[in-house]
Amino acid sequence: MRGISDKRDFVAGLMFTTFGLAVAWISSGYEIGSARAMGAGYLPLVLGGLLAVIGLVIAGAALRQGTPSLPRVSPRIDWQPLLAITATVVLFALVIQVAGVVLTTAAVVIVSRLARRGYAWWETLILAAALTAVCVAVFYYGLGLQFPLWPAFG
Repeated sequence: MRGISDKRDFVAGLMFTTFGLAVAWISSGYEIGSARAMGAGYLPLVLGGLLAVIGLVIAGAALRQGTPSLPRVSPRIDWQPLLAITATVVLFALVIQVAGVVLTTAAVVIVSRLARRGYAWWETLILAAALTAVCVAVFYYGLGLQFPLWPAFG
């Protein structure tokens, strides 16, 4: 007799499948188009379908007999990473228009460093410089997003 060996994986798989099918169904109300000439509903339909398939695979794997279930995890919450990452999102939203892409990206990387202990500051500064360069190249020059590059003084 087959049973559900990992109930959490099974429920997660069903949830992914449900959300994926819902997205695919909602996107069918938009023009789909083709891979060459995509309509507004093309990408949500494809991503919803992929999410549904991934959900079926996860739920199916949970039905296999003999799959070990995960051990219980302590409900203790580590507040430092949660608050640091939340602060980076709020920081980005509040200062991007005033500080510009360069300073905001560097600040977000430096503040997000607080989420995990053990990194040297010089590593963080190198990462901030590299990610700032990538963000400027991709979002400002590549995509032409309408954010200021530098702070507007005056």
